Amino acid sequence: MANESTRFKIGVNSILFTVLLVVSLALINVFGAYARCQLDVTEDELYTLSSASTKIVKESKSEIKVRVFVSRKLVTGLDEVRQYLIDTLDRYKEASRGKFKWELIHPEDSKAKEKLAKEYGIRKTTYQTKQTGSKEARELYFGLAITYKAPGADKEEMEIIPNLGWNIQKNLEYLLTERFYRLVRGRKKVAIITGHNVVPPKAMDQLIKMLGQFFKAYEIVQYNIRGSKPPPADTQVMIVLSPKTPWNEADRKKLNSFVMKGKGVLFMVEGMALQKQNKQMQMRKMPPIMMPHNHGLNDLLWTWGVKIAGNFVMDLGQKPLLIRQGKKSRIIFHPALLNIRYSRRLKAPVTPFLASSLDVKAEFVSKKLKPGQRFRVTPILLSSPKSWTVKGPYMFNPQRRDQPPEGATRARYVVAAMVEGKLPSAVKGTKPTESKANARLVVVGDFDLLKLSGAVPGNRIFLQNMVDWLAQDEVLVKLRNKQMQERELDLPSSKTKRYLIQLANIFGLPILLVLFGIIWWQLRLARRRSAQREIGERR
Repeated sequence: MANESTRFKIGVNSILFTVLLVVSLALINVFGAYARCQLDVTEDELYTLSSASTKIVKESKSEIKVRVFVSRKLVTGLDEVRQYLIDTLDRYKEASRGKFKWELIHPEDSKAKEKLAKEYGIRKTTYQTKQTGSKEARELYFGLAITYKAPGADKEEMEIIPNLGWNIQKNLEYLLTERFYRLVRGRKKVAIITGHNVVPPKAMDQLIKMLGQFFKAYEIVQYNIRGSKPPPADTQVMIVLSPKTPWNEADRKKLNSFVMKGKGVLFMVEGMALQKQNKQMQMRKMPPIMMPHNHGLNDLLWTWGVKIAGNFVMDLGQKPLLIRQGKKSRIIFHPALLNIRYSRRLKAPVTPFLASSLDVKAEFVSKKLKPGQRFRVTPILLSSPKSWTVKGPYMFNPQRRDQPPEGATRARYVVAAMVEGKLPSAVKGTKPTESKANARLVVVGDFDLLKLSGAVPGNRIFLQNMVDWLAQDEVLVKLRNKQMQERELDLPSSKTKRYLIQLANIFGLPILLVLFGIIWWQLRLARRRSAQREIGERR
C-alpha cells in the first residue's frame, strides 16, 4: 500500500508539473506578443536610449519628423541593420511623449515616393553583402531625412543621412541625437583667435573648414584680438593657437575680460618653436632647430594655476606610430610622439602627438573644490613614467630614436590640464576681480594635435569633448563613446601572470565542468540513498 501511495503522489506531481509548465509557456508567449520589454546588459547600454537623447526629444518645442527611405528588398544581412534602425527610432518615439514621429518610405513603390526621396537628397547607393565569398550587390535606397520647424520660424530646418551603412550599429544613437540637438537647440559660436600670425590666411580657411566638420553643433568664426572690435556677444568658447608673435598686455586684457564673463577658452600652445634657418643651413638641409617659445601667455595662465614649460616631452613608453599619407604608410618610433591612452574626465581616447609639459600649482590640484578654494586644476593627459624632457637648442629628427641622457629626470609629465571655477582676474586693479560665473579653461602643451585630428579619430573625439566641456554643454560627450566595439583584455604586465591566465583559460573550464559533474553525481547518490532508507523504514 505504501508503494502504491508513493507512486500515486509521484504521478500527481508529474501531471501538475507538466500542466504548470504548459501554462507558463503559454503565458510567456502571450506576454511576449503583446508586451515590449528588453533587458540591456551591454556595457555601454547600446540598446537603451541615454538620458541625453531622451532629454533632447522631450524638450523639443515642435515635432521632430524622421522619414526613412529604404528599399523593400535588401542584400543579405542588411535586414538586421534596418531592424536595428527601426527599434532605435521606436525608442525615441516612446521617450518623446508624442513630439517625435517617424515613417518608413519605400521609394520604388511609386514615382511620387521616388521624387520625394530625391527632394530630400536621398539617392541610390550600391550595397554589397558582407558575407564571405558572396558577390551579391545591388543599388538600394537606405537613408533618412530629419525635419524640424522651430516655433516662430519661417521654414523647416533639415538634416539628412543619405547613406546608412553596415556600421550604423556602432554609433547610430550619436548620429541621430547630434542632428536632433542641432535642430532643437541651434548652433553656438566658437571663435578662433587670430592677429598673431598663427597660420597663413589660406591655411586658416582650411582649418576653419576642418573644425566646422568636427564641431557641427557650433558655428566656427575668426576673431582678430588685435583689432578694435570686441568678440561677438554670443561667443561661448575661444580657441588660442600657438602664436608666431608674442601676446602683448592689451591682448591679454581682452582675453581676461572674456574669461571674467564665465566663458571657456582652449589653449593649444607649444612650449618650443622652430627657429628660422638661414640660407646656408637650408642649403645643407640641416634639420630644424627648436628653442623655447616666447608666446607671451604664461603670465596670464599662471594666475589660473598652470603654465606651459619651454621644453619637449620624450617618452620611451610610447608605441610605434603608423602614419598613413594617401596610399603610402610609414612607421615612426620617435619618443616625442606621446602615447596617452585615455582622458577619463573627457571620456576620449587620445593617440600620439607632440607636446610640451605643463607646470601646475600644487595647491589648486584637486578632484573637488577645497573649503575656501575658488577654482581647481585637474591634470587630464599625462605621459608614461618612462618620460623625460629636453630643452633647446634641440634638433628634431623623426627618424632618430632619442635616448634619455645621463641624469635625466624620468617621471610622468602633465601635458594637458583643465581649470574650473571662479577664476581671479589676471589684470590687477580692474573690476570684476573674479569671474561672474564658473569659467572653464583647457590648456594643452600642443604641437600637432589639430594636425593629426583629421586622420586620428581618438584625437578628434578628444577635441570635440573639450569644446563641449568648455561650452558647459556636455550632452554629446557620453554618446561619442557609446558604440559597439571589441573590448581588449587588460592583461597584467608580468609575463608569469599572463601565462597563468592563459593556463586558466585552457584548463579552467574543463576542470570546473568535471567538478560540477562529480558534485552533481554525489548529490544524486545521496538523494537515492535517502529515498531507499525512507522506503525501508515504511516497510
